[in-house]
Amino acid sequence: MASNDWIEIPVFIHGITPDENPGSHDPQYTALYDNIQAELKAHGKSIFEVQPIKIEWGWHRPDSTQPVEQDQYLAEVQRLVARQTLAVEAGIWDFTLSPTRLIHKEMRKVFLFGFADLLYYASKDGEATVRQHVFKDIVAGVNQHITEDENKISLTIVGHSAGSLIAHDLLYHLFGKDKVSDFPEVRELRKLADSEPPRLRVRRFYTIGSPITPLTFRSNVLITMVRTNSLPNPVDLGLRPDSTLPNPRWVNFWDMDDIASFPVSFLYENMDGVVKDEYVDLGDLFPPVHNAYWDNDQIAKRIAETF
Repeated sequence: MASNDWIEIPVFIHGITPDENPGSHDPQYTALYDNIQAELKAHGKSIFEVQPIKIEWGWHRPDSTQPVEQDQYLAEVQRLVARQTLAVEAGIWDFTLSPTRLIHKEMRKVFLFGFADLLYYASKDGEATVRQHVFKDIVAGVNQHITEDENKISLTIVGHSAGSLIAHDLLYHLFGKDKVSDFPEVRELRKLADSEPPRLRVRRFYTIGSPITPLTFRSNVLITMVRTNSLPNPVDLGLRPDSTLPNPRWVNFWDMDDIASFPVSFLYENMDGVVKDEYVDLGDLFPPVHNAYWDNDQIAKRIAETF
């Protein structure tokens, strides 16, 4: 998709998964990408002309020829801890009539294979390690399309679960008014955003099943901002006013039965509806509902409508 000489690049970043052996997110990424392309055509809009940047973090794909990054040992350690924990529990006799015991084992797995991803990223070491890996891969993907001085890059980012948090942090590193990124690759890419006229922009930011709201509690700075109603400005995420890009620029899809997803719009300065929460009913059972966003036709349709 090219619009006013902008090269439109979709970026997909996965997040929490309760699967013991997650493998690749290619099927989920492909399902959403194909559905969006079909909906764009149905709405008479131009489709993407480049393949998406597909991010994998937290484990190492068996078919990958790339060196193992530190964060990719996460899934291996999760499996080890889960096996040992469940083996210890299996040797304990503790009779109860509580119906919650029926789902106890599955909820243990959700915590150990799912929420542990989020705990890792919320930690100082995990945050730095995941950012180093994911930011580097995204910048490398973008750089493939920067072949001429006049090239202009436009990003449409879809972040799922903890991936939405990683994407949010990347945008702040690229566009934050007072932010000087710790990562050389990002600083180089930011030069495009800071050029005059800008050669890097965010067209749309889509979050699905996002825990950004409770992660407000991860720093004193964020807690103070919310407490004093000094809300962050979406401009610092690259969502700058643009007469050619109507609002909403950030659409957050969430389902109350997905206990890992939350509305976000009330946490930001939201002039003219630049950030919008879209409620979707994807199912009633967690954790399956948490991964139901990827192949949902209504989400693909809404993305095409807001594009």
